[in-house]
Amino acid sequence: MSIFDIKSVDKDMVQIALRSTAQLISYELILSSAILLIILFTGSLNLTVLIEAQKVIWFIIPLFPIFIIFFIGALAETNRAPMDLAEAKPLTLVSFKLILVNLQNFFFNVH
Repeated sequence: MSIFDIKSVDKDMVQIALRSTAQLISYELILSSAILLIILFTGSLNLTVLIEAQKVIWFIIPLFPIFIIFFIGALAETNRAPMDLAEAKPLTLVSFKLILVNLQNFFFNVH
């Protein structure tokens, strides 16, 4: 059974799962590219070299826009308030379907 050959699972839920996966991958790309820039800035993966390269000036000063991008990506990775749309969408979809089923049952039982 492939992802796109779905019979028993609701297709909306699969679409939501794929969207949240893509969202998490995009956050990981932002975080890893910010770390990669620091590694390129120092030219080494050694933690001691990274620390010693900051004796003259901390990297947060010349790379402040990169720090802001990293900080926003780290906040987005936690799925907190402004970036929790991946969690909010299934709740609205389930509540809509629950209301629809309850309305159908109500009108069926009234007659």
